[in-house]
Parts: sequence; C-alpha cells; structure tokens
Amino acid sequence: MSVSNPGPTATYSIWCVATAPYRREVDIFSQFDLGREVSLLKACLAQEHQFEVAFGEFDSDENLDALTWGEIRLIPFLFRKLEHSGISTPRFSIYKGIYTKFWYVHKMEREPTALLLFSALGEFDLLFLKGAALQKLVYIGDPVTRPVDDIDILVRPKDRILVIEKLLQEGFEPDQVWPREITTNLKMSIGLSNQSHHVDVHWGLYPSAGKSDPVEQLYERPIRTTTGIHDLPTLSISDHLLHNLIHGHAKNQVSPIRWVLDCALLATHPKNDWSLLTATATDWGWQRAAKAQLNVLRSGYQVDIPNHVFDGLETGNSSVPL
Repeated sequence: MSVSNPGPTATYSIWCVATAPYRREVDIFSQFDLGREVSLLKACLAQEHQFEVAFGEFDSDENLDALTWGEIRLIPFLFRKLEHSGISTPRFSIYKGIYTKFWYVHKMEREPTALLLFSALGEFDLLFLKGAALQKLVYIGDPVTRPVDDIDILVRPKDRILVIEKLLQEGFEPDQVWPREITTNLKMSIGLSNQSHHVDVHWGLYPSAGKSDPVEQLYERPIRTTTGIHDLPTLSISDHLLHNLIHGHAKNQVSPIRWVLDCALLATHPKNDWSLLTATATDWGWQRAAKAQLNVLRSGYQVDIPNHVFDGLETGNSSVPL
C-alpha cells in the first residue's frame, strides 16, 4: 500500500484543529469533500477482512491536511480499528495524537460536565441524548471513539425555564443572545456554556405531523445505561436511531457525517426494535425522512436494513421534507 508522508505541516494543522477548545468558536473550513467523507466512513464501517483496502483508500488522500471537524471526530474510532488491525502507516502518530487529544477532552471536560448536570439538575427528569448517551450504549468500553462537543439533555417542556435558570445560577451563559421569550417559546433548545462545560438543553426535537407528542412518548419509555459513575437516563436504542436519522437529515454548519456511523451501529444493535422505529416514525410524521436516511445507509454503506422496514415506513404526510 503506497502512502505519501503528510509531513510536519499536516501534523501541525490537524493537531491545531483537533485541539480547538470548542468547535463553535472555530470557522476554518467552508467546503465538504464528499469523496473523502465517503472513504472515511467506509473505512470506519469496513469488516475486518475489508479494512485494509478501505483504510488505504482514505489514508492515501494527499489532502488529509484539510480534514473538516466532522471528519476529525471520526478519527478516534478509525484509529482504534487501525491499531487492532496492525496495519502500518506513516500517519499512525497523527491518528494517535487526535485520539489522545479527544481522550483528554473526554476525561477533563465532558465527564465533569455530566457530573455537574447530575448535581445541579438532580431534581428534574433528564434524558441524555446523542453522544453522551451513545458512548454508554454503543461505544461501550472506549467512549473516546465517540467524541462529544457538548452534552445534550432533553427536559420536559414545563421544566425548561426552571432548568435554564438553574444553569444560569451555576455560571452558565447562553451561546447566542436571544430574548428569553423567543428562546423558550419559539425555539426547541438552547446552548449554554461555562468555561469548558457546554450543554444543549432540549425541550423538543423536530416538528411532528402526527397526533402524539414525541417528548411525552419518549418519557414514557426511557432506559438507563449500566456503565459509568452514574447511570444515565436516556432513550431506547430504537428511539436513538430514529432521532439520529432525523438529526442527520437536517442541515448543519459542521458536516453531519457523524449520523452515518452512529446510525449504522444503532441499526445493527441487538436491542434495536424495527417495529418500534417504523411505528414511531409513522406516528410522528417522520417516515419519509427516516426512509430516505435508511436507504442511504443500505445502498451507500451496505448496512443491513431489512426490507420489511422500508415496507413499514409509509410515505404519507411528513413534517420533515425530503
């Protein structure tokens, strides 16, 4: 396998991006390289006997110095696969350095943030979303392979103002300047930060065209993780999968390729209940977007999605347009 040496400039540049304290404060890249994104994802998802070829296609990219933040966040997962494979590459130290940096951020910033939330918001019903929960449910044993920029929590809509006020008392400040009335009544979430602690408080997910309230339904069937200092209250595997499918469908200033790896692992998780996902997506009016996203996983990345799932996702009215 022929690999070009990226040299010290690439090492320094990638390291600087990876060590950015918080992605929202950094605006380095404006264009996404879809070809490189696809090759990176295929390397992450490759079976053991396919990994060397898939990794070689990504690793031979001479423009590796231009990795976007969305791509960099996949490197820790790729590094672990590379380490276990025993494949040699001149860029090994670069990949290891990025993993090590995310390890530091996880231990020194993200875990303390979760503990702070348990302490400050213990009186409220919280459900942990996205990365912080997936670290415990899917990326078990090595949470660093699922980097987290902030901690996402879901709260009951009636508690949203009290939760925000509690975090403000703890020294958090809103990431954006919005009048309180607009934020709490017209939006579904707010980002708050306190030095290295970053939290997204959600009291809604996405507009629903169905008759049911998604938030209330999620609170009717929470689960708890079984690892870590505290058990995290969170969503079921199937609810996480549906949420991440729809979240990845939306536009994002950071390339949203994270959803592909997260959803591929959730879709093949032994506790995933396809019947629950199809029923929920249809009930909430998310079936068309969910079907489109699942088709990307199956046709583009060979993720095993049964035919009956597509049959169960009727294409009626949907509040999440294609």
